[in-house]
Amino acid sequence: MSGQGVRRFHFYHKDSGAFAEHVYSASEPELALNTPADHVALEGSYDHLSQRVNVATGAVEDYQPEQPSTDHEWSEAVRRWRLTPEAAAAQEARRAALAEIARLEAGSLRSIREALLGHPGALENLLALDAQIAKLRTQLIT
Repeated sequence: MSGQGVRRFHFYHKDSGAFAEHVYSASEPELALNTPADHVALEGSYDHLSQRVNVATGAVEDYQPEQPSTDHEWSEAVRRWRLTPEAAAAQEARRAALAEIARLEAGSLRSIREALLGHPGALENLLALDAQIAKLRTQLIT
């Protein structure tokens, strides 16, 4: 698609005004052949997550999608829903707990082998690992 006449377009739905995700670069004849059904081409690049076309006026307007959950807050700086600091911290704590559980479980293989072979103190080591994992699992319950 090189050469003169190639321009950038964004498609929006003719009824909702919602922009498609991707920008399309084309010449006018290519554009006519590639416009999806029930869509209109608008020259330029637009943010499909925070802009819409007012189908009554044809004007591009800021748009705030529905709040995904109460754990999200709107950020004017990036014009997106973001996790609240509390929700982000909880998500990170969960990720860290899962990673630590996986690390402890992977490291328990030696203790299991030693316990099965009857090595002194091996069962106590295995029980201590299991207690650590059980404590971490309590952090996963929300």
